[in-house]
Amino acid sequence: TGAMELAYGVSIEFSEVSGWVANNEYTFDVLPIPSSVLPLVPTPTDDIWVMGTYAISDTAPAEDAVYSVRVESGGSSFVYRKNYGAWSSSTSAASTVAIADGLVLNFGATTGLEAKTYTIDARTHISKVDSVSTPHSGTRAVAAIAATQPHESNRLRANGRENGGGGLLGNIVPDGSHQGKMNITAVPTPGYVTNSYPTVYIKILGEPVVVGVTCVRALGESDPEIDVEGTYTGDKSFVYEVETEGSDKFKWRKYPKGSTTAYATAWDEDNDMDTSTAEALDEGLSITFSALGMDAGVVFTFTAEKGHSFAYRLIGHLAWSNEIEIVGEPQPLAAGVSVHFHDHSGYSTDDIFLIQNRTIDSFGGYTGDSDGTYVVEIVDDTTIDVAIFMPDSSSTASGLATVLDISGTASYTGNSTMVYEVKIATGPTDGSPSTYKWRSYLEGHAAGPYSTPVECALFDQELSHGVSVAFGAATGHSTGDSWQLVAHKGDTFKWKGPAADATWSDSYRISSVGLVEANAHNTGSQDANIDIEAFGSYTGLEDTYYTIEILSGGRFRWKADTDRTRVHGLTAGCPETSDSILCWSHGITIVPSAVQPLTEGVYVMFTGTSSWTAGDVFHIPVKASTHHSLSHGVKIAFGSRSGYAGPWSEGLGSQNGDYWSFDVAYATPARGPLGGNTELTIMGSGFLPSDGLRCKLWDDRTGVSLVAVAQYDSPTRVRCVVPAHTPDVLSDPEFFGLGLSSMEVGGVYTGDDAEDDTPGLKAAAFEVEVVSDTAFKWRVNADRSTSGDLTFTGPIDFSTDWVDLSDGVRVKFGATSGYTATDRWEFYAAHFSPEVHPTVQLGTIRPGVMKSVYVSNDAGITWSAEGTALASYLFSDIYVSTEGDDLTGDGTASLPYGTLQQAVLAANAEPRAGFLYDSDVTGQRYRGAPGVGLAAHINRDQVIAYPGHYFGAGNTGLFPVGKVVTVRSAVENGAVIDCRDSRTSAVLNSADKMQTGGAVAQLGHIGLEGFVVDGCDEQIVGTTFGTAAFGREWG
Repeated sequence: TGAMELAYGVSIEFSEVSGWVANNEYTFDVLPIPSSVLPLVPTPTDDIWVMGTYAISDTAPAEDAVYSVRVESGGSSFVYRKNYGAWSSSTSAASTVAIADGLVLNFGATTGLEAKTYTIDARTHISKVDSVSTPHSGTRAVAAIAATQPHESNRLRANGRENGGGGLLGNIVPDGSHQGKMNITAVPTPGYVTNSYPTVYIKILGEPVVVGVTCVRALGESDPEIDVEGTYTGDKSFVYEVETEGSDKFKWRKYPKGSTTAYATAWDEDNDMDTSTAEALDEGLSITFSALGMDAGVVFTFTAEKGHSFAYRLIGHLAWSNEIEIVGEPQPLAAGVSVHFHDHSGYSTDDIFLIQNRTIDSFGGYTGDSDGTYVVEIVDDTTIDVAIFMPDSSSTASGLATVLDISGTASYTGNSTMVYEVKIATGPTDGSPSTYKWRSYLEGHAAGPYSTPVECALFDQELSHGVSVAFGAATGHSTGDSWQLVAHKGDTFKWKGPAADATWSDSYRISSVGLVEANAHNTGSQDANIDIEAFGSYTGLEDTYYTIEILSGGRFRWKADTDRTRVHGLTAGCPETSDSILCWSHGITIVPSAVQPLTEGVYVMFTGTSSWTAGDVFHIPVKASTHHSLSHGVKIAFGSRSGYAGPWSEGLGSQNGDYWSFDVAYATPARGPLGGNTELTIMGSGFLPSDGLRCKLWDDRTGVSLVAVAQYDSPTRVRCVVPAHTPDVLSDPEFFGLGLSSMEVGGVYTGDDAEDDTPGLKAAAFEVEVVSDTAFKWRVNADRSTSGDLTFTGPIDFSTDWVDLSDGVRVKFGATSGYTATDRWEFYAAHFSPEVHPTVQLGTIRPGVMKSVYVSNDAGITWSAEGTALASYLFSDIYVSTEGDDLTGDGTASLPYGTLQQAVLAANAEPRAGFLYDSDVTGQRYRGAPGVGLAAHINRDQVIAYPGHYFGAGNTGLFPVGKVVTVRSAVENGAVIDCRDSRTSAVLNSADKMQTGGAVAQLGHIGLEGFVVDGCDEQIVGTTFGTAAFGREWG
């Protein structure tokens, strides 16, 4: 009854050891599924192991998975789950137990098992397609993410601090540690209008120096002078005045640079003048005089400088500007940014500051399949976090001496998120009150000096900006104990995007410790950010996630991981007692309403006394940066960590918070004509140099699957030449009725005109009518008349799967019942032939077809998973219309270009007569025999011109630019090329470049079909119409 191995890893197991009938045969199919199942970790001490093949619906899964198996406390049963999904019901241990996706657990013993949690890594090895491309140059060859645009009301309040915002220019913050003062602000440069500002770095220069030694009143003396010696040791710049008193005596005083003598120090009088020995003056400076015997009243001045100059550079620039002297008023830098040093000097040399901005930047690579708009809005959040107690290493404080309460009436009025630190300055043991000092600084940046000590009190004491605190006790503290709290302002946002992302997201912190996110499969009643909260100021160096899992017995464990979906730690199979950050933590007892530390400044608090459900998972995003991924490869970066303006109710503008929007445009990096023969380059991973390497193009609407042999180039690149595709000539259905209206049309219409001996597809009209709430009938009427007497086919049950009608046409419905009798749908199939290329459905790419691209290493047994829109291929000719536009058009049937030349420019390049590839043995060579004639050329393309009058620049004197293109009128003789009043009387030019002497380089070919040519003296310049020449090979 045990597993009996046959071959190739296949085993069978009999339910009985006797009673079988001789010569009975049992058959089963096996498939080589490219996946693997790794052993249980940690290694079990009990006799438990895993077998099976990781597969879903008999095929290789699209993604890796981790299965958790938790042996329950009784030692005879277990539960399991996939990734962070819901736990299964309790299952009794047995010799063989199938769990999920082909995995089988084997128990050597079914009782007395150790209560423990194991993980099983199941990995898929199918290839992955990231993107596909063809050598076309159409408008949508690459995706586009536009720059963010602020709403027109933003600047009305964001620039005014009284209206709840910090201004578009952000705080000036230290870039790392700093030694000196920070009384510097950034202001917009007057007259410079912009919606965004760059990030600017400022570096303090200003080494000690004495400048401007001058005699300002000589009283007849002939050029009296003084010599100032020594190294200035003052901490800021002063202007010194030295005045003779007669009798070889002098006095001196000083006043801060930028002020007047009204702020000067008292005169220091009765100092001896000397011409040879320097007389000590002040801060390391000494002076000597050029002569003695000067009358009283001779005045000298000089300036001793320190921390009085700076340089700047824009982010992304390596070079600093020239040295700039600080003048104590706004000084323009660049790009609309000015800086205001509130002192003329005294800044610490080599301190570097960062001028942030309160704008938002959009970037990334959009992978969506439709154009759209993203909106980012600031969410109002002026909360003050609970105070986190941080005992000194030698602290003896306990009880109320560890408590610091935030006033219940406190309302934070600051403009940016600030971290407050309250630290015990003295903790007397004689019963006298303890004293504390405090400081605040911008979250995420270096701290500044503490305040002067203040006695601890049990009543509210305001620190700043409405933040008030009260101590749990006035005595009993230990010197060095401290508390940290964060006051939030303008650091939270939400977003929405196109299509499936059109509803507002949850709220997210711009940086540092984020809001708690509950796993979608949690079964407990606890709510994120209510029953479990996260606090602190993150000190880590990279963006990551903290994941918290509730354990049995009122405990939890946590781990930090950049991949929030990873079930085990960065190191699989860590001991449960491990303290490594690469592993799950050991079990920690939940202490209700207590702030419990994790690591790197992150804390968690479980509020309330409700029971927690074992297995529930919560995630805390924490960020060192201000970068956020939205969806479909789109990312945003905030210029500041906080200080943005949330919703408000005063002044002009809406009640929304400040918000920005930006547009995205989808890409079609791979396109080729319906006639096929286009080389498709596929980028991804996991490609193998096998004889079974294939590429497949498929879409659900037509249901057509095109498979071609693929050429292996590398593990990350393969190529194939795509075959032709039948045009999609089916319209969308039009509904007539009152009931349910959801019906889709699909398939590939095959109703040809063979009976009329005319090539192409004949026009037809289809009608689908509801018979009952669960059934329908249909008919097809060749003259598109719904009043004919053609017989209906049916009744047929409604289905949410495709139902075949006739001539390759199929339909499917949004429901299987609930429809209203006599309601109906109508749709048509357009006539399509070499002479007629109709507009099938306004606003669509039809007759074009968009298909997803897949790769197989095993001749189609398994295929890569569904990719993004960048892994799609568009079968479509290039369309041009006299009403089209070269700038806004994309060359599809719905958005044609405006000129024939633009259509040719957008066509596929690199045409040739055979498929080239790289051989590992001989190098580059042809694969098979070259095709014969232009129609056989790889990367040939086709342009369809809608009826109209084509004349002027872009429509005559066409250049092939090295491409092989057929330009066809959509209707025979329906498009006219008019050379009259054009720069050339020719329809075509033969060459890419016309060199001196008429030499032709890199020729291509344009063939015209179905046009009327008017006013053209000759069809082509430089060669005979219809010939093709190729100036290059490609490989």
